[in-house]
Amino acid sequence: MVRVMLVERFPAVFSQPRPLKIGIYEHLRTALGDQLSSTHLHHFLYFWTHTPTYRAALARGDRRIDLAGQDAGPAAPEREEDTRSLSEYSLDNGLKA
Repeated sequence: MVRVMLVERFPAVFSQPRPLKIGIYEHLRTALGDQLSSTHLHHFLYFWTHTPTYRAALARGDRRIDLAGQDAGPAAPEREEDTRSLSEYSLDNGLKA
């Protein structure tokens, strides 16, 4: 359900796993308003950023994209910490992955 909504709203971003812009969560919250709860968005982003396809894109150094599907900078290997920080946030706030 969440993925369907996000693919409809942001097809260039969520049709296939590609590295996401750093801080995209805040942009999504603003764009979606109350259409999706923070919990559902956190869960979705956690799983999305932990798929083998997403991880492979990071490892290849694919470019990050913003909500319009535009280039948002490099996905340097050291930035993998960004996906870990999302999962740590989820765990720290009692959200189950």
